[in-house]
Parts: sequence; C-alpha cells; structure tokens
Amino acid sequence: MKLIRNTVVIVTALFLTAGTAAADASRFSPPDSKRGAVKACKRFRNTIRRINLSDEQKTTVADLLSSYLDSIEPYSEELSEARKNLYKDMYLPEGDFDEQLIRVDFQATVGPKEEITVLQAGLLSDLHDVLNPVQYMRLVKARVHLYNCTHAPIAISRRVLGGWIDQNGS
Repeated sequence: MKLIRNTVVIVTALFLTAGTAAADASRFSPPDSKRGAVKACKRFRNTIRRINLSDEQKTTVADLLSSYLDSIEPYSEELSEARKNLYKDMYLPEGDFDEQLIRVDFQATVGPKEEITVLQAGLLSDLHDVLNPVQYMRLVKARVHLYNCTHAPIAISRRVLGGWIDQNGS
C-alpha cells in the first residue's frame, strides 16, 4: 500500500506543476458536474496506480522530479507574483479599467509560464526514456484524467453562470 501511495505522490507532483502531456486534445474535456469531477479524479488515481514502477524506476523518477521541482521553483515564484499583480489590478476597489496595465501584467506571466512549460517538456522526454511504452501511455492517459479533474470547477462555474444568465438576461 505504501508503494502505491509513493507512486501516486511522485507522479502527482509531476502533474500539479504545469503544462500538459502530449495527448489527444479532444479527450481534455472537463465534466460539468461535481459527480463527474469526482469520477475524473478517481480515474486519475486508478490510472497512476497501474503504472507499476520498478524500484529502479522509482529512484530515477524521484531524482528527475526533484531536479525538475528545483528547476521550476524560481519561475513558479515569479509566475505566482505576476498572477497576484494581474488579479490585484483586475479587481481594483474603484472598479477602474486600465487595459494597458492589464496587458502589461498579463505579459509578465508569459515568460515564467514558458520556462516552466519547456522544463516540463524536458522532464516528460526524460520520463519517456525511463518508462516502458505501456507505462508512458498510462502516464499520458492519467494526465488527461487529472486535467479533467482539476478543470471541472471551471466547467461547472460556466454552467452555473450560464444558468444565471438564462434566468436573468434579456
């Protein structure tokens, strides 16, 4: 059981950092209900468990992930600060809209996000070399489930807002 938990923790760390794995984009379709989101999250967990890393692979993957997390740390901090500035300027108490300020703030998020994405692509390439083809495809499949799990709140909020608009719009 500890072995399964450790595998889930290692692979989850990869997915929660940034970006997406190469997969059929049409499968990235978050559910628009809480129940659907829970199912997507369970499918992610179950798919990760079926990767079945050997002890040697676990050590290699852990080393790769540790190096990756160290590499993205400064970019993650920069991205976090840039997003805070963006949202601070979007939600000004006065309600003033400064398009140029929003564009500048948004552009500040692009550089660190790009660096994180490039580093993740390198990590995925390294993982491709460590995992066998079946394990790698399970990793890709799990990424689709995680995307659907984590993006479900967006789809749900769109549905709720759409309902409100339908009830209150002209």
